[in-house]
Amino acid sequence: AILNGDLRYEFYPRSGEVVSVGALYKHFDDPIELRMDPGSNSDRWLFTYANADKATLLGAEFEIRKGLEFISEGLKNFTFIGNATVLDSKVTLSTTQASGKEAAQDRPLYGQSPYLVNGGFQYTTPVWNASLLYNRVGPRLYLVGDPNGAGFYDIYEKPRNLLDFQASRKVLNGNGELKLTVSDILNNKFAFYDNPSGKAGYNFGQGDRINYGYKQGTTVTIGFTYDFNLKTKSN
Repeated sequence: AILNGDLRYEFYPRSGEVVSVGALYKHFDDPIELRMDPGSNSDRWLFTYANADKATLLGAEFEIRKGLEFISEGLKNFTFIGNATVLDSKVTLSTTQASGKEAAQDRPLYGQSPYLVNGGFQYTTPVWNASLLYNRVGPRLYLVGDPNGAGFYDIYEKPRNLLDFQASRKVLNGNGELKLTVSDILNNKFAFYDNPSGKAGYNFGQGDRINYGYKQGTTVTIGFTYDFNLKTKSN
């Protein structure tokens, strides 16, 4: 079961613009997590889905979409878009301590980031449309370890900066469109690390270490579409 509540205030300066702030709360019963199986060893990793007892999530959100014409008339075709979310979550396992109390682990919910940031600019005219978008997601729990059993620590995904660009232009009297897309311009490395320190973020000096990582490269796509605008005549 999930108990969910949120409170939001939204303001619309003019058509197509918005400024929004909000707060949210979620309570999960029996949330499903991907965990390291106690039967794992250094040569063979086994994973299984298991239920924690419960989890709570608190968060705050901010969103803005605003044209830049108020800065200068020359920026009337530009729009700034951005949103930021701060989250705090805690999981309680279905185990008990010697005192009989439930063991609340001081770690986030599986797959949950402490923050998310998005921002960028859009340029729009009857002929041109372009956008430059930035994204960053905070360190998130990628695999729940089993340090007391198999000896494996929680594995987290490090934050990475993601920058995408897209531009399109109408051609052939508006029936055709040329589009250029460049994805993951910065090509930051995907990195996953063991977290024996138990602290948020990557702490090399306190035992955290990179488990594995890779780069997926930058992708460039060029496309062309044409609308023949065929009309069916009715009898």
